[in-house]
Amino acid sequence: YYRSQGLNPWFFLPLSFSVPNLKLLKSEATTCPAWRAVAHAYDLVARKMDPRVDHDQSQLNLWILKPTNGSGGEGISMALELDELEVGITSAKSSTQGFVIQKYLEDPLLYHRRKFDLRVWAVCQSDSSSSLGLRVFAYREGYARTSSEVFSLPKRQPKPSGGGPTTGRGEPPNKKQEEAAMQERMVHLTNYCMQVQSDNCGAFEEGNAISFEDLDAACPDVSFRSTVLPKIYALISDAIL
Repeated sequence: YYRSQGLNPWFFLPLSFSVPNLKLLKSEATTCPAWRAVAHAYDLVARKMDPRVDHDQSQLNLWILKPTNGSGGEGISMALELDELEVGITSAKSSTQGFVIQKYLEDPLLYHRRKFDLRVWAVCQSDSSSSLGLRVFAYREGYARTSSEVFSLPKRQPKPSGGGPTTGRGEPPNKKQEEAAMQERMVHLTNYCMQVQSDNCGAFEEGNAISFEDLDAACPDVSFRSTVLPKIYALISDAIL
């Protein structure tokens, strides 16, 4: 859609790949073209040579893996190492149909030093007077869901002396690793069903939710209503088109 208009698609969305659940295919990652594309992009970003990713968003080469049929943040994981992503797509449950793997935004807009996501509602209606037969409405108000933890990027762990993978492939995580993974999810995943597991849930905002007015007041240099929101409405139109 964007390329048909002479536009760079990666200016509008993060670098993204659709990858199948390799356990269902009973195939190796090295034989999967989609995975090879991810591995190639990972290498390019690591060398600051991928024009699709802004340098400000690639200092750590952090990626996010999302199951295509998940909800509530279930099954989402972050990865600094390529082998961690590979573990995710080769050890998934059989109920997982596939994954979206995206270059993570390492320098996001924050609300009082914490991450947030947005809920914006739109309605698509049939309209015979339109050349496309459609009319789209977006509700002026919405809300943001906030994290309970101050935003920070994960730290890259030193590789084992043998040069092998850092994830302990095939080994179940110990309690310390599970706690670290949960803390990481609290920082980065703002789904309420995820945040409700944090001891800080509700400590800053009731229900970990804020209004567009709150965002506008907290981000005066950005001007959420006049600058960000119109771009979101434009993305909604792009999605429909």
